[in-house]
Amino acid sequence: MTEREQLFDAWADRYDAHVAQEKGFPFEGYEAVVSEIVSRVSVTAGERVLDLGVGTGALAERFEQSGCELWGLDFSNEMLVRARAKCPTGRFLKCDLLGEWPNSLPLGFDAIVSGYVFHEFNTEAKIRILRRALRCLNPNRAIIIGDIAFSSSSEREEARRRWKKEWDEDEFYWAWDEIEPRLNDLGCSGTYTKLSACGGVIELRRTIE
Repeated sequence: MTEREQLFDAWADRYDAHVAQEKGFPFEGYEAVVSEIVSRVSVTAGERVLDLGVGTGALAERFEQSGCELWGLDFSNEMLVRARAKCPTGRFLKCDLLGEWPNSLPLGFDAIVSGYVFHEFNTEAKIRILRRALRCLNPNRAIIIGDIAFSSSSEREEARRRWKKEWDEDEFYWAWDEIEPRLNDLGCSGTYTKLSACGGVIELRRTIE
């Protein structure tokens, strides 16, 4: 087990309470971000939703309630235990998003979502994961990502100064002006919507079939 897996396994018991506090950096606006993800995903019973970095299932359970076919990937065993308890009909697989994805994971998802996960990965790693995810997405459907994110690198730098004590230099918070120029190479278009001082939602849609 890697040090990173141990960290998230240990965090699993406290994760839901931690994010629910919401005040200040990094989870200010958490509920607004998660609710916005759900509002943008239009799925009906039986359609497939994939949650990347499903964690404790805090986001996934909102989709299970709609009767969709729910799938989730996460590398933490303890997080997956809690996701399975919240979403008994979900199908959850242990997987490091940067590694090989399970062969048992189907293609043809009607929505792919992620909540507060991608800031763990640098820009190149984000691109690799998104490229892989886009191959799993049905035409005319979207990837909706809620995360610690900023409109620009300058806004992110302002936030870094503002929350100097809380800022984690080992994490890679989104700056939309860094990612947007890469979308054409990914074969998708996208938008960023700011929802709090340090959170927002990124929506990506395939442009190449």
